[in-house]
Amino acid sequence: VAPGDDDDESVMTDEEQALLLLELEAELREAEREAADAYDHDLAMEALSVEAAGLQFDEDEASGPRVLCPVCARGYLGRGAAGEIFCGACDLALPDQLDGLSLDDVREKLEIVYSTHAASGCLSRLNFAVDRMTGVPL
Repeated sequence: VAPGDDDDESVMTDEEQALLLLELEAELREAEREAADAYDHDLAMEALSVEAAGLQFDEDEASGPRVLCPVCARGYLGRGAAGEIFCGACDLALPDQLDGLSLDDVREKLEIVYSTHAASGCLSRLNFAVDRMTGVPL
């Protein structure tokens, strides 16, 4: 088949080339968007991992296990003389924990909550609060 022959099916018209170019550009934009979404997801998961890592406790000979307060994230949970678990930096207080709930138990439960949240794929940060009407942690 000679060049310029109308029977040559391998030659694209200008219109076909333009459509192909538009299709390729759309695919490239989609691939870039997916890569950006994956990057954003990775950053969010890293942030959640760092947040969860904050729940890890340090063994301190004088104070025992330390659990970062989930409400304020500034103070550490401690145990009062009456058995309550409290935060010295905010108004979180779990009264009368003489039934065996320890700081280790609280830390383990919080780790489960953070891990489950991270595994769900949710990119929002967990928020904990104290109900102002009842004083009960939410």
